[in-house]
Amino acid sequence: MLIITNSNKNKKMNTDTISSSSEFTPRYSIAPGKTIREELEYRGISQKEFATRMGLDAATVNRVIQGTAPITVETAGKLENVLSVPASYWMNMELNYRKSLQGRDKEEQKEARRFTARFPYNELVRRNVCPASNDVVVRRESLLRFFGVSDETAYGETYLSLYEGEARVGASRTWDADAFATWLRLGEKKAELIRTASFSREKLRDALGEIRSCMNRAPQEAWEKICAVLREVGVALIVVPEIGKSHVHGFSRFLKPDKALVQLSLRGRRVASFWFSLFHELAHLILHGKKKVFVNIDTDEKYEAAQSDSEEREANQFSINMVFSDRELLDFFQYAPTIRSMEAFAKKQGVAVDVVLSRLQAIGKVPYNRFPRQREMIQVGDFQD
Repeated sequence: MLIITNSNKNKKMNTDTISSSSEFTPRYSIAPGKTIREELEYRGISQKEFATRMGLDAATVNRVIQGTAPITVETAGKLENVLSVPASYWMNMELNYRKSLQGRDKEEQKEARRFTARFPYNELVRRNVCPASNDVVVRRESLLRFFGVSDETAYGETYLSLYEGEARVGASRTWDADAFATWLRLGEKKAELIRTASFSREKLRDALGEIRSCMNRAPQEAWEKICAVLREVGVALIVVPEIGKSHVHGFSRFLKPDKALVQLSLRGRRVASFWFSLFHELAHLILHGKKKVFVNIDTDEKYEAAQSDSEEREANQFSINMVFSDRELLDFFQYAPTIRSMEAFAKKQGVAVDVVLSRLQAIGKVPYNRFPRQREMIQVGDFQD
């Protein structure tokens, strides 16, 4: 007796009603191997005995039952002899099953193509994060493993929800949420390798002076010192160059209650941008709650919204004051700034000339196209562990 199973209930069909000339075709697509397994269980026949009766080795029979090996004309004939079910039945079932697999494969590829197109996959390949492949299904699985999630829904709930509802990052036409999530995940994976002491807001505040004193050091020397200081107060500091249209300067949040993350992109590659972004993100850790997530995105919409966000304004002012106050700047530059005067003020403050130039540009004392040679650029290689 053959047991035919559909999604609702088991149906038993007497094989006597299926003559050798029958051309029975199932109305639904199920794996032939599943039907064979159920029939063997019903008859109390082991796979080993079944293989012997079929005249096949056990491995071949197992592959047929698992669906990894198709039922051939020869196999269908053997099944007819052993199970008294016409070969045509098995061939039709096999044909329908393989057609359904092809349909599912096409749909899976279509969905995988839509999902993978959202990400800068080739850049992840260049960064040795994902394997090179033109197979969209392979790419999809590689991305899910990279993000550490089971499927697309879990990806959205884990990463896109981090900044969902924050107007300052959501309205830009050029900002790419998936590119940002990719940048974010790259930072998380780097941060996992950094061991820190337990986070202490008080110790971080006390360490600010030591961090500020690094502003007159060579970039690599300053970076090594800052990272070491921050590790001792529970902060992992990392640099991940921006990827795709992430347009991000910095990001800060708590990975755990006792471990904070500050992630910078070095967007723009200016010395001034690095220092202002660093102090901006540290301000959030010192001044604001552990459950908050702070993203510094370079878009017009973000800038306009940030001005109405008290926490962002607070972090901006904190960052400026950590370097030098605008009052000090204006008192010193009562006349039009010159290269010599900027160098003098920079030496007095113990900072790079680019930091002074950047603030003068920000407050409108110097046009952005002036003093291009005084802009000091940094190399990503100087800010890597």
